[in-house]
Amino acid sequence: MAKKVKSLLAVVIALAMLLAVVGCGKEPVTLQLNKTTAELFAGESVRLTATPSRELDADEKIAWATSDASIATVANGTVRGVKEGTATITASIGDSSATCSVTVKTRRTMQISQAEATIDLSAEQKTVTLTATCSDGGEVTWSSSDESVATVSGGVVTGLKVGTAVITAKREEATASCTVRVVDPNAPVEYDIQRGTSNANVAKDPGVWYYFDKTSNGSQISVAVAKYSYSKEKGAAIEYSLAYCTEYANDADDGTKIYTENYLRYQPTWEIGTTYTFTCTLSANVKGFIMFGNRNNSSSDALKFEVEANGTVEVTYNGTVTDGMPLNMNMCFYGGSAAEPLETPIVITLSDIKFTATQA
Repeated sequence: MAKKVKSLLAVVIALAMLLAVVGCGKEPVTLQLNKTTAELFAGESVRLTATPSRELDADEKIAWATSDASIATVANGTVRGVKEGTATITASIGDSSATCSVTVKTRRTMQISQAEATIDLSAEQKTVTLTATCSDGGEVTWSSSDESVATVSGGVVTGLKVGTAVITAKREEATASCTVRVVDPNAPVEYDIQRGTSNANVAKDPGVWYYFDKTSNGSQISVAVAKYSYSKEKGAAIEYSLAYCTEYANDADDGTKIYTENYLRYQPTWEIGTTYTFTCTLSANVKGFIMFGNRNNSSSDALKFEVEANGTVEVTYNGTVTDGMPLNMNMCFYGGSAAEPLETPIVITLSDIKFTATQA
């Protein structure tokens, strides 16, 4: 009996020791990185994450290390490039580890000889030569944003038609560009004429001509015919016709004389303080006038040009752009009314239009 008790006790002790050993052991852990290779530029960072094969206990921590801190550093998985080269980033826990090979590159920079250039198609020389240098001394490729306006080959830009093209020098991530304006003083100006209702139209769309018709008290008048045509041939003209345009009419309820006015307005694209000159030839099939500036002819900034029926007058106006001031052409011609429009429309033509500006 005593022998059996001793044997049973020995078994119990052995089981207890086995359970103690099993209870103290931990399942081995392995790590997996989200990247095995990575590229970045010096000064930039990349985030590495290490995923363990099981949930870690509170006393288990992942350690990070770099093979060369002069090339790349690492802190809690965030790798920062220091200088060009390759370093191995290691995440480890216990006997398990995972690595990522990190290549650090130096960002190239590009310098171009000029940021802006102009090509005049009326001049004998219709090219401009640009030079560009990459920081690594490598080969540069060239491109044009609009090859119908300007082409580029080896940095030599050739103007083809009036417009703007951005010329870009590129080597991998390094770029630099030059905005090239192609101009031709002898080419016809292309104006876009639109129907406007207020000066807000003019202010929001610099470079666009607007046509207005309204009375002197500000109310809009109904024009039976308002057609605008534009010839893009040399000696460009803007022509529009009206079924009526009476300078004075007793339209007010109290009998006050008010007058209808027809405007062409233009907000220059130049900065405030720019002085501009507008010239054109004005002709009409009825008597009338065109006035710049204030409608009151006694105003110092007003300039009035009168034209006889079937006559022509040369117009030249100089002015300086002020805040919100459009090029205001106030036109009045005589004939017809809203009640009795003309059978033959009033035809007004502006031709040989030129608009130039110089900084004051």
